[in-house]
Amino acid sequence: MEGNYTENLKNKIVVVTGGGRGLGRIYAQSFARSMAITIICDMNADDMQQTVDSTRKEGFSMKAYQCDITDVDQVKSTFCSVREEYGEVDILVNNAGLTDPGGPLWETDIDKWIKLINVNIIGQYICIRNVIEDMKTKRDGTIINIASGAGVKAMPYMSAYVISKTAVIRLTEQISLEAGELGIKCFAVSPGVVNTEMTRNAYTSNGWKKWMPWLQKTIEEGNDVPPEKVADLILLLASGKFNSLSGCLINSSDDLYVLKERHKKADFDSFRKLRIFNG
Repeated sequence: MEGNYTENLKNKIVVVTGGGRGLGRIYAQSFARSMAITIICDMNADDMQQTVDSTRKEGFSMKAYQCDITDVDQVKSTFCSVREEYGEVDILVNNAGLTDPGGPLWETDIDKWIKLINVNIIGQYICIRNVIEDMKTKRDGTIINIASGAGVKAMPYMSAYVISKTAVIRLTEQISLEAGELGIKCFAVSPGVVNTEMTRNAYTSNGWKKWMPWLQKTIEEGNDVPPEKVADLILLLASGKFNSLSGCLINSSDDLYVLKERHKKADFDSFRKLRIFNG
């Protein structure tokens, strides 16, 4: 990490959704090592327990709540419990997400397609709703939505995923526009291809292996993004050092210092935003 801003995260209350495994686990453990009060939410209790146990072995603490982020009542109950036990949430990392189904849009499983949309979009929205009130009260807070480069261009055989990530980027812009004057910052982060369990499960599944062979090739050729690099990016954004980039899509390959300088000179309304041009 360029510069040490982890001191800014000490005792901050952080919630990471989908924190039981993969990048969510890495994000959460990075916050815990930065002495943040770290809470993970996940559907899988076993995954969460492994994350908590491995974090505690390192000498850091973490709390876990089993929660379906698409269930309004479960999410409300979870965030109420966090508030009662620790206080108002400072940082939300909206990481929970799905990749399946892959393949031609007309051949994909309808239930899986709808489930992905519900998790990747509606789930993020529900979690945001539950932290906004806390952040409004403090007039401070950071929301980091995990998006994807797939959200800025059409990609064959990934219809549900691409559409969901486009929506996440626009959702990020909306939150920044509507809540920015309340002291709330919101970023969309595109991690890139990272060699996690979810990625491996995706490229070895029948659908993804057939329709998206490039995914496995990226991993095998060593062109994937180190997970620690993405975690450092998340910490930097959460530290408050780059609040001027609120509302922007940030890629794991970005140098935030360079991006910050470019942002000063660019048209704020169009910098790193989705745009639709009408001819």
